[in-house]
Amino acid sequence: MGEGGCNYNPDETTQELLDLIYAKDSPVKEIVCGHLHFSWDGSLTENTHQHVSPAIGKTVGIITVKGS
Repeated sequence: MGEGGCNYNPDETTQELLDLIYAKDSPVKEIVCGHLHFSWDGSLTENTHQHVSPAIGKTVGIITVKGS
């Protein structure tokens, strides 16, 4: 995002969420989202994992969340 990326400048609400996700003491542990062009699964930060599911075709993903 931003310079050198897709040239998207987040509004105040989106920036607040990004700051929370990227904070060293972030309570965010998992981000689950969809994308039209690709899927991806991996670490976004040391503390936060991201799963991107393809939003194409008739594929359905099932995610089970466990923990406290």
